[in-house]
Amino acid sequence: MNGDDEIMAALNLTDGVTEKLDLILVKLISLNSKMEELNLTVKGIQNKVSHLEAVIAFVQHKQKTLDGKFSHIEKNAAFVDEQIIELLKDGSSDHFGQEKG
Repeated sequence: MNGDDEIMAALNLTDGVTEKLDLILVKLISLNSKMEELNLTVKGIQNKVSHLEAVIAFVQHKQKTLDGKFSHIEKNAAFVDEQIIELLKDGSSDHFGQEKG
């Protein structure tokens, strides 16, 4: 094999490599673009999750406040029920404290 044949053999080996490298480059660029889109989507989801966490904390705080208020209302209702029962048991006076007669 002479020098020209060796050069031609080397050129034949590299034939199509440039096209393949260009194709690989295009696919890498596409993959990079998809990764950037995925990162943006993940950041959006993280922001939404953070917002939901804040909303849940607010709702839990409100729930505790309402639980305390309902407990107070229940105690007041029990007290009023007791007072009504006492008034109903007391048959000697009407609702204005006057003797029945």
